[in-house]
Amino acid sequence: YDEVINKIPDKAYLSNIRDAYYILRDQSTQLKTERAQKLELLYSIDKFKFFDILDESDEILSHGKELNYTLGATKSLDGGSIRWEIPFLLFRIIFCEKEFGQFLEKASQLDDCPVVFQRDFRPVSGIGGGSPLVRFVKHEYFQRNIKPKLCQEICKIILQNFCEKQTSIMNDEGECYGSYEEFIEGKCLFKEDKIIKLLKRKSVDMLNSFLLAKGWLSHELLYHVISYRYRVEYGLSEKSEKEIAIPFRGKDLPSENSEFSHPDIMIGFTILSYLYRGLDLKQVKDGLIKLKSDQKRDKNMLLQTCVKENEEWINEHIKKENEEFPLWLKSFKTLDLENENSIKKAHLYLSRNFSFIEYYLSNFAFPNDTKYFEKKITGNAHTLAGEGKNNGFSGTDDRNDTMPESIVSKRLYSQLGTNGKMLHILSRKINQKYETKVDVSNTVKFLDEVCRYAQNDKDCYILIDSGAIITEMTNMDVSKYLIKNIDKRFDGIVYFSDNNSKIMVILRREECVPLSACHIDNKKLFVYLDEAHTRGTDLKLPLTARGVVTLGKNMNKDKLMQAVMRIRDLDFKQSIVIWGLKEMSAEIAIINGIKLDEITSKHVLTWVTYNTIRKNENDLYPVTKEKLKYVIKGRALEYQKKIKEIPMDSLIVAYVSENIDSIENSYGTTPRERNPRDLLNKNMGTYLSEFYPFVKSELENKETYSHFIKELNEHWNDIDRPKMKKIIEKVDKKLPNDILTTNADYNCEQENAREIEEIQHVELASELKNTPSIEIAWDFPK
Repeated sequence: YDEVINKIPDKAYLSNIRDAYYILRDQSTQLKTERAQKLELLYSIDKFKFFDILDESDEILSHGKELNYTLGATKSLDGGSIRWEIPFLLFRIIFCEKEFGQFLEKASQLDDCPVVFQRDFRPVSGIGGGSPLVRFVKHEYFQRNIKPKLCQEICKIILQNFCEKQTSIMNDEGECYGSYEEFIEGKCLFKEDKIIKLLKRKSVDMLNSFLLAKGWLSHELLYHVISYRYRVEYGLSEKSEKEIAIPFRGKDLPSENSEFSHPDIMIGFTILSYLYRGLDLKQVKDGLIKLKSDQKRDKNMLLQTCVKENEEWINEHIKKENEEFPLWLKSFKTLDLENENSIKKAHLYLSRNFSFIEYYLSNFAFPNDTKYFEKKITGNAHTLAGEGKNNGFSGTDDRNDTMPESIVSKRLYSQLGTNGKMLHILSRKINQKYETKVDVSNTVKFLDEVCRYAQNDKDCYILIDSGAIITEMTNMDVSKYLIKNIDKRFDGIVYFSDNNSKIMVILRREECVPLSACHIDNKKLFVYLDEAHTRGTDLKLPLTARGVVTLGKNMNKDKLMQAVMRIRDLDFKQSIVIWGLKEMSAEIAIINGIKLDEITSKHVLTWVTYNTIRKNENDLYPVTKEKLKYVIKGRALEYQKKIKEIPMDSLIVAYVSENIDSIENSYGTTPRERNPRDLLNKNMGTYLSEFYPFVKSELENKETYSHFIKELNEHWNDIDRPKMKKIIEKVDKKLPNDILTTNADYNCEQENAREIEEIQHVELASELKNTPSIEIAWDFPK
């Protein structure tokens, strides 16, 4: 014991005999031998004959998700609070400025629907006084009409904040590099380095502010964030301790273990989520308590600003409740934070207020939860698929080109004509009907339309919400509403349980029973399928059943086919009617060159096929790059198994990714169009030249493995290089002509990170405490 204890410099935490035992145990040669034996067994797994079976394999292996094992301690984001101050400025212009709101509202009424704008949007809680719901739909419209206005406005605000009177960027010799507004718009392509050096000398905060404004507008973070659907593609978790937005797997289905990889994207989604949902009761209380003791802010001024901004909503509520205006809410002298009724009223009045949300997130959520790890080990579909140990099943095959290299699509002979058969079935006259004017200002109105349609069409038996139009209501809530309002010919609503995904039936008395225990004739049951269950569900429907199928944003052909095939006898007497929102209908009409009232299922098929081609084309470059990278990862793993007793830095580097957060590196250079073929060939050369020479030099220093160098040279030039070339050649004719990147050496990681959903693997290390722990009776052998 003395020999071991003397090696430890800091003995403060050795407070009891248990700590001493743990130290001795860790030094045990017997335990080390046992661990080595267990590791040997782990390595021998690859010798077993087994393979994975993947159902709905195209979904499981889809591009866009990573499993990250983070390494080391967390670090704060570069730029500090400026990181969220700039997006807050942009969102304030969009959501709070009256003139800008009127501009967006007019745009939403155009025939091509470039913007979705709901002025009186309210969440399911019914709380008002908040922001309208805004979603960008047309990229061209954003570039041409929205971006220039925002560049102009944000530039004025930043210059004013830093007391800069000049609008032109001039060096000490009087040379003009352009205007600050042009810099934000990405128009100073050949002078960006000089501008960055000049602004860095003036003020690092000023530089970061302009770079972030440029990133949000010219690198199109803003368009990306506001084009996503709230509570369908992003939102807040009710379970997580973190207060940041997370990815959603579908309608009201948060991916609890996931986060957005890009920090600025995560910040943007978080702001939007709170603007739409509002703060909860505890958050409002914590925010008011913090504000009351905040010496840096004029607390009464901010409180009065929030109340004034929400005056219309407060007046609406007190009129409804026949109350007087809450004078106690205008000053902290009269606001009693210990009174629960006052806090509840404050929550009702301020939870969706922009200024109060900004204060809360800036003081609580963002300082606590916007951290990053410099290093991580990343896995994705390519590492999951491995090398030829998988069998999978899927009813659709549009993603073949973006599947991992080891995945090959093989159709049964009897299924060769499936795609053509489905296109024919959906083009039949009985399936051609399309409803273009669907009211979705809120979920209840949409459900009312479904009920009216089911009453008028006696063959309507199922709602397939593949477009995720219904949000902010659980499946149980939707079923309760339907059973109260749907045609009396139905005695029950079939739905999937929110808790365990079991198929349930809610009866007229609101009694819920499993479908397997329900003996009601299926002609008296109406089926509701939420988005998550529009794939792989098989339910028996009446012989002539007609289903309502909803379309969603950028829906691809696979998703539509999976949804409509929930109705199994479409090739006989069963049928569908397709419902689309105004924004989808406008896209369908434009792509097909027709009017809105001329749309049929054939035009919908053209639209989903177009979306599929565009999606595959956009994914092809990053997927191919991952395939090239996996060639090196696979080789590194093979070498590690052969020389497992020697930790080689060159092999570790192949799997560990560095993630240095820098505003200047991310947004200093404006993206330009480049040929993806040139970039892939450059990536291939980089991966090979960084990996093999490093491994070779390490082996040369270890004489025991000198014989391995010959094998390494063969892998380098005769196997892996041709393999990578073959991967590039395979997609050469399908790649787009150009993609946006920042420079020729850049590998698109930053752009790709906008799309990536991280599945975090977090291990909490136990902290050693200096305070002595309580002794308890303890059996050492155990």
